[in-house]
Parts: sequence; structure tokens; C-alpha cells
Amino acid sequence: MGPPPRRPRRGDRAPLGLPGDPRGPWRRSRDRMDDAERHVPASRARRPNRGRRRRERPHPRRSERHRGRRWRRHYRDQRPRMTDDHHHSTDDSGPIGGPTDDGESPASRRLRRLAGAGPVAVGIAFLGIVVAAVLSPTFSPLDSALSDLGAADAPTRTAVPFNGGLVLAGGIGLGFAVALFRAATHPVERAGGVVFAVTTLALAGVGVFALPHPLHTPVAVAFYVGVSVTTWVHGTGEVLAGAPRCGLVSIWVGIGHLFVWLGWAALLGGLTGLAPPESAGAVLFGAWTVATARRIRAGAGRVTN
Repeated sequence: MGPPPRRPRRGDRAPLGLPGDPRGPWRRSRDRMDDAERHVPASRARRPNRGRRRRERPHPRRSERHRGRRWRRHYRDQRPRMTDDHHHSTDDSGPIGGPTDDGESPASRRLRRLAGAGPVAVGIAFLGIVVAAVLSPTFSPLDSALSDLGAADAPTRTAVPFNGGLVLAGGIGLGFAVALFRAATHPVERAGGVVFAVTTLALAGVGVFALPHPLHTPVAVAFYVGVSVTTWVHGTGEVLAGAPRCGLVSIWVGIGHLFVWLGWAALLGGLTGLAPPESAGAVLFGAWTVATARRIRAGAGRVTN
């Protein structure tokens, strides 16, 4: 007798079928195979390791979660550590080059603050004008000019709120000019921010050079001309930057301001004072400033630098 048959191992080829098997040489009937001959086919057998460890790919969602934890840990390590002598950090800019605790970048937060200077300047200017008009005993909304509230011969109780409000509003408005410049995506939009800065300086000049100073009329004319030029230039830049709706609204605000002055000169030039067209122009410019500031603050989250 020969040696006993070897037990089949994994990786061996499937045995040939018996002669006459109708299912072919590679198929054997299960009832003709005993327990010793049963084994896993070679096509389904596990391949040998060959000394190298198989590396499995991580789960995609698990990998993203791990990456997020690692990113948060990176920013956490960059935050200033509080000591006993310094319990509260005064640096609210957040991590260097990254988002703060509320997910807003330092550049976006600065832009939102600068954009908020626009409505603040508008409120201060209108508050000073209204207070001066209420306290003035000689001011008439139809027969006077707004500049009469801050004239040299006007009472102190009216001149101080009017001139002080215009000077303060002009200074604060420079912050909004910076916001217009930083939020711009087209060179023409940046030019609109520069023109706005010149217009706010002219507004402050109206309060500095009160009537009857010889520079009062030039700075007043520069302010009202700058209202239309600012909206035209900035609106044109918005159209070129891909925001035609907002740009056309800005352009039409400037056109409406021009029509106010032309209509007053053609119809009521000799019948009323300068207060009606001046008030209408101030309202248009203030509304445009507030609306533009809201749009800048709403889109400040997309700013990254």
C-alpha cells in the first residue's frame, strides 16, 4: 500500500471530476466528496500574506471627522493661554489666520464693524439736523437753507448740534469708505469707496466752515455733487462685478438725486429756499448708505483676507 492521501490545503486547484461525469471535469458531485476532500476553491481561497501587512483604507466619514478634530486641535493650540495674572485675554481676533469661536474670520469681523460705521454716521447727521431745526426759533423748512442752522450768527443751541453732528458724521463715515473699498471686487467699486471718502470729508467741511465762511459754499457743492458721483461710480462697479441689480439701483439713486435738484431749479427755484432739495438729497444718500452697509455686513462672511 502506498502513502495515505494528503489532505487538501487552501490554494490547491480543484480536483478533476471522475470519468464520465456529465457536469465536466471541474465539477464534482457533492455526494461523492467525503469530508477529507472538501475544501475552499482556489478562486475563493485567501491569498498568502507574503510578509506584508495589508493596509485598509479608512472610512471616508470617519476620516473627515478625524480631520475636523485635528483641525480644531490645531487652532486650539494657537489660542493665547490664560495665566493667573491675565485671566481674560483682550485679543478678540481669534486664532492667527483662522476663524474665531463663532466661525467668523477676523477680517470678516473687521469688515462688519467698518460697514456699521455708515448707518451710525447717517444717524448722527440726521439727529444733529433735527435737533438744531427744533431748537431754532427762525428756521423755516421751506424758506431757509439747512446751512442756516449752523451759521455764525445762529444761536449756540442750534449751531453746536448742527455743526458738531456734521463733523462727527463725516469722521465716522470714513470708516464706511474703508468698508466700501475692502468689500469691492472690481477696481471701479474701489474708486466708489474713494469718492465716498471725499464726499464725507466735504460733509465734515460744511460743519467746519460755517456760514458766512468763503469755503462753505464750495464744500457744500462738493458734498451734493459727490452724492451722485459716489452712487454712479459704485453702482457701475457693481454692474461690472456681476451684481447688476444692486448696481442699477445705486445708479438710479444718483439719477434721482440729480432730478431733485433740476426739478427744484426749474419749478421752485425762486419760491422756496434750499432746505427742500437739500433734505431730499440727504435722505436719498442716507438710505443708500444704510442699504449698502446691510449688504456688506450680510456678505462679510465670504471675506477671507
